[in-house]
Amino acid sequence: MFASYLLLVPVSTVTSVLFSLGLEPLINVASANDWAHFAGYLLLDLMFALADVGANYLHRISRERMRFYYVTGLRRDCFEAVMDKDIADFYRHADSEYLSALNRDVDKLNRNVFDSACGFYKVAVGFLIHLYVILRVNAWIVLVNVVLSFVSVMIPRFFEKKLIEAQNTSSRASENYYGNLNDALRGFTTIKIFGISDVIRKRMEAANRHLEEANYRSFRKNYSVSCISMLCTNISYVLTIGAGVYFTLTGRMSVGQIIAVSQLMGG
Repeated sequence: MFASYLLLVPVSTVTSVLFSLGLEPLINVASANDWAHFAGYLLLDLMFALADVGANYLHRISRERMRFYYVTGLRRDCFEAVMDKDIADFYRHADSEYLSALNRDVDKLNRNVFDSACGFYKVAVGFLIHLYVILRVNAWIVLVNVVLSFVSVMIPRFFEKKLIEAQNTSSRASENYYGNLNDALRGFTTIKIFGISDVIRKRMEAANRHLEEANYRSFRKNYSVSCISMLCTNISYVLTIGAGVYFTLTGRMSVGQIIAVSQLMGG
């Protein structure tokens, strides 16, 4: 499964590139009013589109199958680590810590580690292939796009410390909420006997609000950084298209190449 994923990532990238490049002759047909080649180029690009979707589907399926093995193995290892503890070591930590590790933290590792590792490989392969192809079209457009994209990629680094702090606060709030919830459920009989249901409700409501407030702040900070990166990406796209139009007006590119490059820039 791992080997198939390693293979399918470049295959899906290549089919995506072929689909983008297939737009060039199709658009140039319109510019040249060339009806003789219209049907052939249209059929060819439709075939590339089908291949792109098929390769992307297989790539996604292989990734999710790998996720299955990763998450099940992670949960199994975490649970076995808890079971291997002796009694004294086990009771050094609250039940809520174990519950948080086996639920919320496993989910975070799934998203932050597995998705990041797969994403890094896919982005690296895609970047190299797209870089090579666009270099063959026009090296100046590559320079403009890479410089602007570098700014977009580096922006999250400036906010890294605050983003990590927000995630840690969210994790601690989750631990606090599940700790209170566990205490309430295990002490249900005691709560009823002493008539302190209202006190427990207020405590749970406070923990609940604290948890969701921490989640909201973490989301807001992450989304704010994403929006800044998105703005840089949009500016990069407009300026790169502008550079393509300039080279077309000066006779160094065709209209079809602008369309192809605009599709390739995402890589």
